[in-house]
Amino acid sequence: MNLKGNTIENIRVDVDAKISKLGLSGYEYTNITTDATYGLDLFKGSFAIDDPNLKMKAVGLANLKAATDSIRIQIQVDTAMVASLGLDDKLNFFSGNLEIESSGIKI
Repeated sequence: MNLKGNTIENIRVDVDAKISKLGLSGYEYTNITTDATYGLDLFKGSFAIDDPNLKMKAVGLANLKAATDSIRIQIQVDTAMVASLGLDDKLNFFSGNLEIESSGIKI
């Protein structure tokens, strides 16, 4: 891990790591890998989860700085057991690919 910046607005964290477990919203995700730069308004790199209930990969760039506003990201969801993850009690499973390329957006 490499940390750059001196305020919450400009901090950047370079992370090349394997994370065995990460709890989020009542579910403990396992087998997470990342090689990316993270910031308040930035994601650049790759992120993957190889959990029994979620197998997905994301690669790309999301730069939400006011001067740039661009997203170029590819997300591949092989398996998402949505109910088991506690995300929705009506949708059980989904898989698919999502490719986003945009600029000049407001979120």
